[in-house]
Amino acid sequence: MRDDDEKVTLQPPLPDWTSELNAEQREAVTWADGPLVVFAGAGSGKTRVITYRILHLIRERSVRPARILGLTFTNKAAGEMRERVKARMPAHERPPLLGTFHAFCARLLRIHGQLIGIPNTFSIYGERDQIAVLRSVIGELNLDAARFNPKAIRGRLDAFKREGAKDVEEEGRARGEEDVFARIHRAYDDRLARQGALDFNDLLLKTVDLLEQEKSLRDGLARRYVHVLVDEFQDTNRVQMRLLELLAPPPDASLCVVGDDDQSIYRWRGANVRNILDFTRLYPAAHTVKLERNYRSVANVLEAAHAVIEKNPTRAPKKLWTDRGAGDPISVYVASSEADEGRYVARRAGRLRDRGIPLARQAVLYRIHAQSRAIEEALRSAGLPYRIVGGTRFFDRAEIRDLVAYLRLARNPSDDVAFQRVMNTPPRGLGARALEAISEEAGRGSSSLFEAARRLAARSETPRRRASALEALTASIRAWHAASTHEPPSGILTDIIEKTSFRDHLEKTHGREAEPRLLNVQELEASIREFETEQTDASMEAFLERIALHSDVDEHDGQEDAIVLMTVHSAKGLEFDSVTVTGLEEDLFPYQSRAMRETLAPREQDEELYEERRLFYVAVTRARTHLALTSSRKRRLFGGSARYRAPSIFLDDIPGRLVHEESWIQHRAGTAGEPTGGKAGPPPVDGSPAGTWVKHARFGKGRVLRVEEGVRRKLVIRFEDGRTRKIIEGFVEPA
Repeated sequence: MRDDDEKVTLQPPLPDWTSELNAEQREAVTWADGPLVVFAGAGSGKTRVITYRILHLIRERSVRPARILGLTFTNKAAGEMRERVKARMPAHERPPLLGTFHAFCARLLRIHGQLIGIPNTFSIYGERDQIAVLRSVIGELNLDAARFNPKAIRGRLDAFKREGAKDVEEEGRARGEEDVFARIHRAYDDRLARQGALDFNDLLLKTVDLLEQEKSLRDGLARRYVHVLVDEFQDTNRVQMRLLELLAPPPDASLCVVGDDDQSIYRWRGANVRNILDFTRLYPAAHTVKLERNYRSVANVLEAAHAVIEKNPTRAPKKLWTDRGAGDPISVYVASSEADEGRYVARRAGRLRDRGIPLARQAVLYRIHAQSRAIEEALRSAGLPYRIVGGTRFFDRAEIRDLVAYLRLARNPSDDVAFQRVMNTPPRGLGARALEAISEEAGRGSSSLFEAARRLAARSETPRRRASALEALTASIRAWHAASTHEPPSGILTDIIEKTSFRDHLEKTHGREAEPRLLNVQELEASIREFETEQTDASMEAFLERIALHSDVDEHDGQEDAIVLMTVHSAKGLEFDSVTVTGLEEDLFPYQSRAMRETLAPREQDEELYEERRLFYVAVTRARTHLALTSSRKRRLFGGSARYRAPSIFLDDIPGRLVHEESWIQHRAGTAGEPTGGKAGPPPVDGSPAGTWVKHARFGKGRVLRVEEGVRRKLVIRFEDGRTRKIIEGFVEPA
């Protein structure tokens, strides 16, 4: 029986479900058919709204689950949505299809991709795989790798595809450029097609191509998915918007989009905030609901966030509110250096832990990964455990990538990137010369490395030892490929580990350091068995898709008792009792590189600043109760020399009544303490830096007479030349 022909078991109404929703949430949940746009501010309960709208459709309006499609951006968000819906449905009923855009497109292409020439065993290439292909392509085209950097070319390719562009030559002509990029692009796409592979952007682009070319399939999907719901809609790009138009045709399809333009922070990877702001232009009958009640943060946090974000002129007007009370003042700390900033972070974390807030519920956020070094050093010195989200992910570890490459070959032997990775791992006598011979053979026959290796193994002129190794390897790959159609992935993984003596290889290669790598292999085996237990579709393709579409945020589970360190981008969708946002300085947060200043038009620079404001808004609204903002008067980044830095303009936007200020001067004197709540204002008299000697790069040494409070504290200093000057605190250092 097909899913869309399933019978619907009538269910009793959700028990007291309306009492769990406020008036605006209830309006969004119960809105009738037709387009709906929900502006859901940070912490306003949008996941609950999406979950209950799905349940309302199924249990109160008798919509078949198979006629509902829910799309979002991360495995973590999709899993949470799935679990919430499943928990409120009878065990025998299959929940609706709820997943990420990329997972949905991969699923569709596995089933129907052959209509446009895509094999159902295609591999999904991530960033490392793309760069490996581009490096090879650039070499074959006899181009200078220094001038045509594979990583830079990949970034441009991705941007081109995210925009939905199809004619690369036309794009080059529009830019007034030579056709070198077009040649690389064509060769790259040809190589992927030969290897039976798609990159992340291809998953979306090829799905759009499929639906545009196959009208019967497009119409069938539009009839099947009567209700389409999209979470984090502000993060959609042009191709994703086109996909939604094909699945839920304007102007009156039942497309419900939920998002927040104030949290659109992925412009750099193609997200278009206009998709949510202009939704009613494409769907003029759309009903609009605004969720402005915040259930997460105290009022001081929300007011600080609003003070910064309201400066964006193009945002949809709204303001979050809460009944949780004002909460503690926001701590603003001006450090003397990044090392001092790190020490402050460690002191604060320890004090909050002593006040009953576990380390796992504390986060330190930064604009770029390079900021973490000084913070890590300070935490280590203080004996405080920490965990970096967005560092080396589990599936990026060498031994895991090796085994995953074997699994990819088991499903798709034409995957050249995977073949090249495992060809001599563990060592089997197939070094650089063997790879060169295989590559030449593949080039002559326009075939995959696997097929070329099979041909070489059968030739009498191939050295006996090499032929034997190639025969053994290709025979194993053929056997695993045949088994992948009926054996569970865990069985194939076990066979790969045993046949390759992979554990012995790790022990021989790494000696005493092999233990954590062996444990990683054990963890991979456990994860694949867990996957098979949880998933109805526990195929090799499904497992490999889960790995390929894995993101940084999927790795954070909050179970480890350690402070969480991450970039603001990685923190999207998470929340913590305490958040410290570091590096609030000009050119760092808001971030502005030299390239931005020199190459972007004024309008583009404005858009970059708007996005930085949204990023700050996301950062501070991760905090439930405690929020600290830090800046450093001097910082060394990327191995350069330390230089003076001006405090971020965002600090100027925050009303002084919301903050409690501290600085390196107070902590040098050992007088400052962590605020314990209550009214915001200046520190106690015994915390005054009056009498402290400081020095200024231009005016020399001086003695602090008094302090003038504000978001940018000013020190009134009498210098040795007898003159008294008023200096922003960040521009002096201890004498």
